[in-house]
Amino acid sequence: MSTAQAAPPPPWDALTPLPKGQDALDREAMAVLAGGLSHEVKNPLFGISGTLEAIADELRDRPHMAGLLDAVRGEIARIDLTMRELTDFATDQTAGFVSPLCPVVREAIDAVRPLADRRRVTISALGLEAAVQVALDDRRLKQALSLLMSFALARSPRGGQISVRVEAVDGAAQLSVSDRGQPLSAEELRRMPIPYAVRRPGAPGIALALALHVLEEHKAIVRAGQAGEEFVIAARLPVK
Repeated sequence: MSTAQAAPPPPWDALTPLPKGQDALDREAMAVLAGGLSHEVKNPLFGISGTLEAIADELRDRPHMAGLLDAVRGEIARIDLTMRELTDFATDQTAGFVSPLCPVVREAIDAVRPLADRRRVTISALGLEAAVQVALDDRRLKQALSLLMSFALARSPRGGQISVRVEAVDGAAQLSVSDRGQPLSAEELRRMPIPYAVRRPGAPGIALALALHVLEEHKAIVRAGQAGEEFVIAARLPVK
């Protein structure tokens, strides 16, 4: 895990409060959607993966093609992760237990690290020794944090950096994820909780909407905004 120093986080008041996304994600409707997408996407994805490996075997004497093949593998892994998280989200319920936050953050980083490595994106983690405890469902919160980091990865240029930070602030545990992708406008920030409300590369999609929904279930207050060259999503969870 990288220990590279990241820029100081922006003041909480400088970030934009994100609107609640509960109305946009009805659980029963999401369960139906998840079942349909799992059938329509995962089966072809398996076929694409097999075909890609067959192509890789044919191109084994062309090392200059390895980077392109790895890039496609990375995109397949990203789609597969999103589908698994969507299915889990639609069928799960949050049950809170008071537990340390930082081990969950470490597990979430480990979950996305293979994809980050393929994209040559560095994950810089700060504050993971903070002794903060929150009421959480560790598996669902790990899913949400993994999806936040996947969103940051999708926005990051090849060779870029993502910063993950945990700190105790004003009686809360503050978790922030930042990237150096394209800035989002005020209107795009307002529509972040709505899946696919903004359609352009690096814009929020279903993964981010799911992550924000789970954070809301954990009573988190979520804000986002630009801090110099970095786009930051920060969540404050009540400390127990």
